[in-house]
Amino acid sequence: MPKRIIAKLRQNAHGFSLIEIMVVLMIVSLGIIGVANLATQSIQAQTINKGNIIAYQLAQEGIEVVRQLRDTNWIKGVDWQEGLDTGTYCADYYKPSLRAVTGPSECQLTIDSSNWYRAPEVFSVASTLTPYHRVVTINAATSSMSVKAIVTWMERGRAFRFEAETELYNWR
Repeated sequence: MPKRIIAKLRQNAHGFSLIEIMVVLMIVSLGIIGVANLATQSIQAQTINKGNIIAYQLAQEGIEVVRQLRDTNWIKGVDWQEGLDTGTYCADYYKPSLRAVTGPSECQLTIDSSNWYRAPEVFSVASTLTPYHRVVTINAATSSMSVKAIVTWMERGRAFRFEAETELYNWR
């Protein structure tokens, strides 16, 4: 081939240099790393949110157990605060009663084969421990009682805590 034709072909040849390719690869890599980090954070947030929702429901259930005991006292015709003294308790909806405890570590909830959360006193063979601990504290006054449910749990090495509180009255 004549030298003029080769020179013309080289002049018309458009391609990418090695530096351009490396810059493009770096930009694409940064984009992929960003998307991967976003996906990881999204999964972590979802796990934390799930824990918060479960804790909210467990706390509400703890308060409802105390409310049920108060209502049962009314139905039986006894004092509305009977068995609901000031203190810290482990409560379970399956067996509506209160067991005095000193703290959350004494009331680690289990989950049974039907996926129901249970307090330690109603262990069954098919129960497995959960990371959730729930206590109910009662501050009984003469005309009302303050009820607080505290749920604590560990998730990914971090301690979490959820509290719900209500005031119950003798409106009967």
